[in-house]
Amino acid sequence: MMMLMIFVVTLGLGFLVHSIMRDVGFGPIANGIIVVVAVYLGLYVRYRYFWNAPGNEAAITVLFGGATPLVALYILGMFNLRFLQRK
Repeated sequence: MMMLMIFVVTLGLGFLVHSIMRDVGFGPIANGIIVVVAVYLGLYVRYRYFWNAPGNEAAITVLFGGATPLVALYILGMFNLRFLQRK
């Protein structure tokens, strides 16, 4: 059941990101995988390398979980636009 939920969320996020990024993106499935991997990577970095402050732990976690996919998609989108879509 958990794997089905992860698959549906990944596919949904992929289509959402694909509709926003259009030609710069990598397609719905690849965008979804990038987002899910970036969220997990951001949360790993947050819990592994940043000290837990008692007052703002939730805010830092949400920031890392939300900002990491945005940064990853921006960097990969610019790479795609610059190097992979040459005409």
